[in-house]
Amino acid sequence: MDITRFINSRDIREHLKNIGYEFTSLEAAWLIWQCKNITLAEKHDAWRELIRTMPDMKIEKRRLTREWASLHDFLEKTIAFENRLIEVFHTKEDKAIYTCVVMQESDSESDNYENDLFSTFVRCQAFVNDMYKDTPNYAPERVTKITVFKRYIDKTNGEIQAVYNDKWEMVSIWQHGTIVNDTCAENDDFDGMWFSFPTPFKKGDIVIEPDPHFVDYCSGPFVLTRIPPNEDEFIKSHQADGDMTDMIACGYFQEYSGSIYYECMHKYMDLEYYRDELTDKKRILKALSSFITDKIDIELYSKAYLSIMMEEFTKRFFPVCFSDEGLKLAGLK
Repeated sequence: MDITRFINSRDIREHLKNIGYEFTSLEAAWLIWQCKNITLAEKHDAWRELIRTMPDMKIEKRRLTREWASLHDFLEKTIAFENRLIEVFHTKEDKAIYTCVVMQESDSESDNYENDLFSTFVRCQAFVNDMYKDTPNYAPERVTKITVFKRYIDKTNGEIQAVYNDKWEMVSIWQHGTIVNDTCAENDDFDGMWFSFPTPFKKGDIVIEPDPHFVDYCSGPFVLTRIPPNEDEFIKSHQADGDMTDMIACGYFQEYSGSIYYECMHKYMDLEYYRDELTDKKRILKALSSFITDKIDIELYSKAYLSIMMEEFTKRFFPVCFSDEGLKLAGLK
C-alpha cells in the first residue's frame, strides 16, 4: 500500500519516497484521514485496505484523543459511523431543511445560500446545478467546493454538514449536536494526534501552503525559519500530548502592504516549495531568504527592503486616469 499518495505536499511526498520512510499503521491512518485529494468513499476504501494489509496497534490516550485497544476496530467504527451519518443526511425529515455554501477558485470567494431553504438534498443540489450551469458569473469550472447543511429546526446546534467537490463527490461529513448517537461522534480522535515526519525543507527556504484554511493570515509564500516537530526538544515535549495544532512551521510572512511579520502556521505537512516568480513586494522575501542564509549582509537586506517598499508604494499611489499631458504638467512624466 503506497501511503505517500495520501500526503498533500508533493515535495514531502517525494522526500519520504526517496528516503524510504516506513509508516506505522497509525501514521498511515492519519495521513489517509487528512488527505485533501480523495473522496470520502476513497478514504474508507483506503482504511479497509490498511486493515487488511497493515498490522493492528493500540491508540494511546492523549489529551484530545481517547485510548483505543485496536486501531483496526477504531477505523471500522469510524467508517460505520460516517456511513450511518450519510444515510441520515440524505433521508427527508419533516423538521429538517437543507441549505448550502459554494466555494469558487479559493476559499476567499464564496457564495452563501444559507437563506435559501430546501426540503430535500436533491432540491438543494438541483438549485446549485441550475445556478452554476450557464450563467457567466457562475462558471461551473470555478466551483471548487460545495458545503451542504442539513439543519433541524427544533434543535439547538443540530445539523449535519457534508462537503462535496465540484463533481458532487462527498469529501467529508460531520454532525454538530447529537443526531447520530455513536461513540465515534463523541470526539474526533484524529484531531488530537501529533506526528513528526521528516521534510526536505531547511531554514531560509521560501515555502507556501497551497490551500490554506484562512487566506489572509499566515497565507501566501513565507521564509521558513524552523519546523519544530522535526526538532528533538520539541518532539520530546509533544510526543505525549501534542495535537494537530502543534504541527507547526515558523517563519516570516508578508502583509498586504509588503511588511514582514513572524508567525507560525499549523500544517507543516502541507508545505511545498514556492515555485512562482517572486515579483513586486514578494521580492522582499527573496532578500530576506538571502539574508537568513548568509548570502547577503544586513546592510544590503535593509536597503533592499526599503527600496522595494518605496517602489511598491510609488506604484500603488501613482495617479491614474490622467492624460499624458496632465502627467507632464504635474512633473510625473
